[in-house]
Amino acid sequence: MAKIGSFKDTRARTDRGRPSRAMDERRCAPDGLHYTRDEFREYFGGLTEWNAAKPAAKPATSKLQPNAQSFVPAAPPAPAPEAPPRPPPPQDAWSAFLPLWKPSANEEASASALPSDEAEANLDSQCDELTAVAAIYERELRVVGGQTATADSEHAPAPAAAASELEPIEEPSIDPSAVIELRVAIDADAMETPPVARVNVPPALRKAIPRLPGEAAAEGDGATADGASSSSSSGGSDPWPVDSLPPLVLRVRLPAAYPSQASPVFGVRCAWLSDEQLVQLCNGLDTVCVESAGGPVICELVEWLRTEALRSLPDSPLSRPLELPADETTAEAVAGAVEAVASRSARWPRSAPEVLSELVAHAQEASERAWREALHDCGICFDTCSSLDCVRFFRCGHTFCRSCASGYFGSLMADGAACAITCPEPSCRLAVTPPEVKALLDAETYERFEKLTVQSSLAGMKDIVWCPRCEYPAFLVDGEAGRLALCGKCSFSFCKECNQSWHGLSPCANLATRWRNADEAGRAALRAKYGERVLEEVQSSEWMQQNTKPCPNCQTHVEKNGGCNHITCRHCNFEWCWLCNCKYQPGHFRRGPGGCQQFSQDFFDEIGMTQHDFEANFVVTNHW
Repeated sequence: MAKIGSFKDTRARTDRGRPSRAMDERRCAPDGLHYTRDEFREYFGGLTEWNAAKPAAKPATSKLQPNAQSFVPAAPPAPAPEAPPRPPPPQDAWSAFLPLWKPSANEEASASALPSDEAEANLDSQCDELTAVAAIYERELRVVGGQTATADSEHAPAPAAAASELEPIEEPSIDPSAVIELRVAIDADAMETPPVARVNVPPALRKAIPRLPGEAAAEGDGATADGASSSSSSGGSDPWPVDSLPPLVLRVRLPAAYPSQASPVFGVRCAWLSDEQLVQLCNGLDTVCVESAGGPVICELVEWLRTEALRSLPDSPLSRPLELPADETTAEAVAGAVEAVASRSARWPRSAPEVLSELVAHAQEASERAWREALHDCGICFDTCSSLDCVRFFRCGHTFCRSCASGYFGSLMADGAACAITCPEPSCRLAVTPPEVKALLDAETYERFEKLTVQSSLAGMKDIVWCPRCEYPAFLVDGEAGRLALCGKCSFSFCKECNQSWHGLSPCANLATRWRNADEAGRAALRAKYGERVLEEVQSSEWMQQNTKPCPNCQTHVEKNGGCNHITCRHCNFEWCWLCNCKYQPGHFRRGPGGCQQFSQDFFDEIGMTQHDFEANFVVTNHW
């Protein structure tokens, strides 16, 4: 009885709460409750009842109801309403426009109902029209569907004969069932004013393209003489002017009933017109097809787009800045884009970065094409030359004849002024790109240009010095403030102050003073200890300290052996005043007490004139 009483007590406790053991498979006991395998063994003293019991379905969640003798499965939560699936964005411009690729049922029915003579006449007319279109628009046309073949078997070329019997074979024409694409550019001559458009470019996209084609390089804009780039228009809000817009893309397929009973199937795509404007253009093309019913119409469609497309729009896209397409991120916007691309009129590309990239690429291509077709006046020799004999610098757009530009760069390299190779235009300070320099110099001179450019770049680094042994760049171990330098080529560690082997915290050996105060025996000992080369460098260093000044920008020693006090460093192209070491600005030299004079006494001694005689006979206007 104790055991049964204990079982009842345990069962009562179980009714008041969840069993302490893990819940796995449960079966129904004789008392109507559900227990696990372990609970059957504990409560009933064995597994006989377990084997005889029926398995119970395991609920997802269970709750113990008050005043109840069993666990009641909880009602499953109501499923959340599923959001409508988001359609995938369109992947290309034309594949979704099915009527362009597959005839409709009505079109097939009309084709099958055609009399044989009318169908043959349509086929001949289509072949003649496509041949004429291919001849007129050779550069603008390409076949995107079908194949190029002869019109029919009657015009097929005969098998090849012997070499002596060869005759001219007719050029293959376009398959009438093919889909052709025509890129139609807006005719500027047909417009009352040239089609100069303006595009509102968001600041984020304008930042990605520092200077758009057609924008003038402002002062400080672009690459400077040292090759660094900057932009004053990256954050501007002014519309970008575009004098050449990408062409309209027209695709055409000729049905079997064309031209006797049907019009061609066509579609239009454009990067800078909206979907609504393209719908209006297609309606205008429908009117052209109705007016030219029964005859060839492809040329009429192309010429209408070329000359009348913009005039037909009630709100001309050139009257105000063009807007780039908005981001299609919502499901409704994506669905609208899919629907538009599946129709015959749709804007493509659909995203703002892709549209801007297409506009920029076309503007650059149009600018390059116009430059190649024009004659240019050289700014050095003032001769008029064709583009084949000229070079145009990419960063500034200035044009010079190749012989003058090559001679100018060669003269700068003869003086070792690699960093001074900039655009020859006096008012332009933009650096020339290395490929442009390479195209104007011979191989040996260009190799020297690369070497001097690298040396100039390394000289501008404050933590780089030159190894006195192998003349290879060495880095300062402790940075700019340290003295210990280590050469990466010969592993020579030296002091940057005296260029001698690293001596730790000991003061640098003043070889110049010791050499100057030593007698012959002392100099022979110094020569034997440090070598002839080191002592020559000591003497050279003394001479440089007495006769040169370091450039304020790159610290390269500059010797002034005549001329005015306006100095241009040949190493870094920095302009400065010899007297005060300040950066040169127009108007720096002025008369009066306390001001820097443009000419010192050494200049007058060089020309054999006094300052009074020089000022009485010459007027210097370029530096005042």
